[in-house]
Amino acid sequence: MTENNTDKKSTQYEYSFDYIQKKLEGKKDSYGLLVKDIIRPGICTECGTCAAVCPVLEWDQLAGQPKLIGKCNGCG
Repeated sequence: MTENNTDKKSTQYEYSFDYIQKKLEGKKDSYGLLVKDIIRPGICTECGTCAAVCPVLEWDQLAGQPKLIGKCNGCG
């Protein structure tokens, strides 16, 4: 049996979320780490989850990445 595109994308996103969670775990400046470890290296899948769960992030459609709209409190 072969994997269809939906299954491949789902697996890719699951891997991305696991990676992001491990990279940001226990850190104070979550936004700084998000930029350094996820956005700059090109790992971001532009799913918008970070902006959806963070009260000080919003998704910037033009830039294709999250934008900080308040002070990061390192909630993580």
